[in-house]
Amino acid sequence: MSDEETMVERVGERLRKECLEVFGSTWSNDVAWRFARAAIESLRKPTEAMVNETGGGECNKWARGAWALMIDAALKEQEKAG
Repeated sequence: MSDEETMVERVGERLRKECLEVFGSTWSNDVAWRFARAAIESLRKPTEAMVNETGGGECNKWARGAWALMIDAALKEQEKAG
């Protein structure tokens, strides 16, 4: 794993910042990462509007598969990072 943050870490940190801004306190990394994983998992299936932006036809088919693979990779990346 590189020094680059994982997608789960990136989303978790953004959630922590938002929590601090809204509530005046923040979550631990473990809690933030748990919520981040849930948020990323919910993105696994793109909406039709998202898919339609790829141009139609074979592009739409490709987009659905590629999107799911990228989401899966983001979740696996965090597992490997520990």
